[in-house]
Amino acid sequence: TPCGKPAAYTAEKHRSQSGRQLAKTQCMVHFERNILAKVNPKNRDWAADALKAIFSMESRDKALEKAESVAKDMEARKLREAAKCLREGIGETTTYLLDDYPPASIAAASERTT
Repeated sequence: TPCGKPAAYTAEKHRSQSGRQLAKTQCMVHFERNILAKVNPKNRDWAADALKAIFSMESRDKALEKAESVAKDMEARKLREAAKCLREGIGETTTYLLDDYPPASIAAASERTT
């Protein structure tokens, strides 16, 4: 898992009711916490704001572009472990921005329960 954290922080690949393979996702809160744990106190406010900017993007492509920009800035600030963690986990954490997410079977199931 990204940043060497236990699998409890991720929803492993599983099958929907239709048998389709679903994307692996990671909780945004845990992802941000894991990255910020690798940032020194001097840079923590900057890093928190930079992570918020990533997740405020309107598309997954824009979020991934912003994440790479932030990772480069982290490396310039000598935050190599935080940059590595960001790069390793951003794909799983932005799954919710995919056009077909959530899959129709999950969306239909949640509508039935509400």
